[in-house]
Amino acid sequence: MTREEITNLDGKIIDRKMLEEIRQSEEVKAIRDNGMDGRRIGKRWYVVVFNDGYGVSVYVSTFAR
Repeated sequence: MTREEITNLDGKIIDRKMLEEIRQSEEVKAIRDNGMDGRRIGKRWYVVVFNDGYGVSVYVSTFAR
């Protein structure tokens, strides 16, 4: 995924497959797992950190589908 595509996901709920696609991007330095989100029940909060240190938040459902 490109940086622009990932940045457009800021604040969005995504699935585990998309999180793995983000992880494979050359633009991404790290993905921080911040645990369960207190405002979004059943969602895990991740911060995607780009190579320059800028980060965006994404949320992944913890319920199996």
